[in-house]
Amino acid sequence: METDLYHLLYESKLQQIHIKYIMYQVMLGIYYLHKNHLIHRDLKPSNILVNSDCSSKICDFGLVRFLGSEIASFNTLTEGVATRWYRAP
Repeated sequence: METDLYHLLYESKLQQIHIKYIMYQVMLGIYYLHKNHLIHRDLKPSNILVNSDCSSKICDFGLVRFLGSEIASFNTLTEGVATRWYRAP
């Protein structure tokens, strides 16, 4: 992959059709993760890689957690894991 979404947004090189296509791919990726009982926990523009033909991939699965079994509980999740500027309210 050539760059990440953060650099593309910072340089303002994306048109609206590109943004829609990239967001569509990211939503499909998140759907796939959630369907398999995984949560990313650090999704931000710098963790979305983009190619020159607008193919995008989610990266940096260092904080991913599996929540599909009876053994996994919400006690295994820590609160301060995401980058400060991208935390949900």
